Amino acid sequence: MVSKNTRPQEWFNLSNEEKALVSSGWNVYNNDGLEIIRAVYAQFRKRHESNMAIKNINFGVYHGGAWVIGVTVKWSSKDKVKLLKSYQGFVIQTFYDDAPDAYMRERAKEQFSIWFKEIKEKYSTEIQSLEEFKDIPEEKFYELALLMDGMSKYYNPFQEKKYK
Repeated sequence: MVSKNTRPQEWFNLSNEEKALVSSGWNVYNNDGLEIIRAVYAQFRKRHESNMAIKNINFGVYHGGAWVIGVTVKWSSKDKVKLLKSYQGFVIQTFYDDAPDAYMRERAKEQFSIWFKEIKEKYSTEIQSLEEFKDIPEEKFYELALLMDGMSKYYNPFQEKKYK
């Protein structure tokens, strides 16, 4: 029987489905799964630390409240590093050191699109239920959703301005 209290030794023997089931019950902001991500991180780091194209390996909480393993790769070596999308049930998030500004802006727009879609789904019913916001333009919807989510200080790469 799998539970949210699974130990690291047990984690490595679980199927992908069982890992997904266990981690779906975690509140990572309460450090649920911390012992497991530390063990997985240590194993992943040991496997990849000799790769000279990798500048840093770490772990942390990514958007949406999930543990991820973060790998920083030298921009000049990005084509030489082939990482899996996940390892032992955790997403591998790749970051690039010294990436050109144009690449970083494009990446920010991609990430913003994903995040905005999540915010829109989370608050659209609530905002649309208010009569005065029935036909709200997307820019105003964005501002309201950010305010509702307590994140109005975030940068919107499409508008190229900060919301106050």
